[in-house]
Amino acid sequence: MSALQWAWLIAGFGLQGMVVSAMLRGSYRKYPLIFTYLIFTFLSTVVQLSFKHYLGARSYEFLQAYWVGDFIGTFLVLMIIIHLIRMAMSGHPHQRPVYLGLLLGVVATAAGSVLLMEVSSRRLTLGR
Repeated sequence: MSALQWAWLIAGFGLQGMVVSAMLRGSYRKYPLIFTYLIFTFLSTVVQLSFKHYLGARSYEFLQAYWVGDFIGTFLVLMIIIHLIRMAMSGHPHQRPVYLGLLLGVVATAAGSVLLMEVSSRRLTLGR
């Protein structure tokens, strides 16, 4: 990695640490999914960098860690968005139907994705 890449990496870790530190002062109770996402992102970055450094960017383990981390991270972001919408609608008479509609949309999107993968005969090989 170049010096510029190392500088960005260190800056990113520093900023993540500052946000986690700020959330530990109490806001993690109000926003547990955001806190979980921050911790997951930090740990995922450490694992992926370790795998990339020791095993190579084209290794099966690195590719698997990358895609699993990407899937979990995307899922957490989706859950954060749904949770924030639910919080914003607190006390609104249509809160429950909107919440159920959002969750149904998640399930429908996941089912549609799996169906499209099956129909187009694409299999996840994770680098092998």
